Amino acid sequence: MNVITRPLKITLMFILLIGGFLRLWALGSSSFVNNELYIMLHFPILEGGFEQFLNSFIEWEIHPPLNHFLMYIWGLLVGFDEFSQRLLSSLLGIASLYLIYRTGKIAFGASTGLLASLFLCLNFSSISLSRLATSYGWQIFFSTLSFYLLVRIINSDTDKKRSGVLLATYSLCGVMMCYIHYYLMGLIFFQLGIAFLLPHFKSYRASLFKVALFVSICFLPWVPVVVQQYPRVKTHDYPRELGETPFIDYLLYWSNQSLFIAALFALGLGWGLLNLFEPDKLKRKKLWRMDLLFGISTLLPLFTIYLISKFFTPMWNLHYLALLMPPQIIFISASFSRRLNKKVLFFIATLFVGFTSLSCYEGNYQKHYLVRVDIREAVEFVVQDSNREGTNSVTVLNYGWSQYLFDHYFKRFDFNSVNYLVESGRLDVLSTPEGIRQLEQRLEKEEVKEIWLLQTYNTLYPILEDYLQASFDVVREAKFHQARAVLLRKQARK
Repeated sequence: MNVITRPLKITLMFILLIGGFLRLWALGSSSFVNNELYIMLHFPILEGGFEQFLNSFIEWEIHPPLNHFLMYIWGLLVGFDEFSQRLLSSLLGIASLYLIYRTGKIAFGASTGLLASLFLCLNFSSISLSRLATSYGWQIFFSTLSFYLLVRIINSDTDKKRSGVLLATYSLCGVMMCYIHYYLMGLIFFQLGIAFLLPHFKSYRASLFKVALFVSICFLPWVPVVVQQYPRVKTHDYPRELGETPFIDYLLYWSNQSLFIAALFALGLGWGLLNLFEPDKLKRKKLWRMDLLFGISTLLPLFTIYLISKFFTPMWNLHYLALLMPPQIIFISASFSRRLNKKVLFFIATLFVGFTSLSCYEGNYQKHYLVRVDIREAVEFVVQDSNREGTNSVTVLNYGWSQYLFDHYFKRFDFNSVNYLVESGRLDVLSTPEGIRQLEQRLEKEEVKEIWLLQTYNTLYPILEDYLQASFDVVREAKFHQARAVLLRKQARK
């Protein structure tokens, strides 16, 4: 029996405390970003009933609905401010640290579990995704939980009662994964496929087939909605695609932008692959089937996603691959703990912490993973400036994903009215000459002399930028963290 000793328990507690601090520190210090507010757009619709919510979902969304429901319920219980909404993702991130420890410990031993927990604890991607009020926290959590339950099922073949409870929990987990995010749906069926097809899991095939059948039946009611969402998925514009990104970019993505850590993980990956071909594998059949489970879970999804991105749809960008981190980290940690003694493992862990700290000191952590977006400061500047000029209403050209993003913050002040020039908040129309003509006609019709340009990022469509420069003078401008506010005044006709 693999009993955890007091030094290991203290080490685990220290990892959880550090992980908790990194995921909770200054959690509400910056304003909501576009992805977060895009989910919250559905909260008022939820209050109007399920039918209205479903119609809105079919029209606009490309994801399943469970994350929106859970965040809304969480908001009713805790609050809808930045800290409260992000707290759920942070708690899920902290829980994932303990789950990955348990998974590694059950599959390969306590050393593997601790090393995996440390790697995930200080992973920049895991930290940043756990600090957003989106589905990313759920993705890391359910990825870790599903592997934990599968490993427990595999190791409980002598206890039928416990095995039945675990299978029921795994089935429920699978259903929730399907309704949280489609990537997670792919992951649960991928796990079931590995365990079902490999001969080393022959005794579990009947049980796993029932799990797959149950999950499929529970997802059937949502299939008609998926069919209607698919055309938007094909054309959805993501900034980065795995199909156009070198493999080293991906390796750096979950190696804290450190070449040393990337090389370290590549070494662990190579050792792990060698373990699959060692001649004594039949002597350690139970351990080798864990090698197979985590080895295939590390490599095959990555290449599958690459092929889908290259030839099918461009929706697979890097941050979604965070759900692959748990099996990869366990696989690499297992290869280290098997080939190295405890002193060398401690040295490896120290180097990892050291180079992570160095990478953080060089600004990679802030630059890539904790970029602040302060719309609140921009809105506050607009309100203060308008009040100083004796006005209590503004016309806003909202350069962001959603009107709600800015409206959410204007409502915090005693402000009479905000006239949005683009009411839907989707400014793709302003990337065309026709869209610019429509904007110009509206400005003329409403006799708008001044507008506030509010941006979540310091970029504009070139055609919109040209129009604004030609038609307006800049009266005032203020820049904030990844946001700015510009007061534009209509030029007098010559």
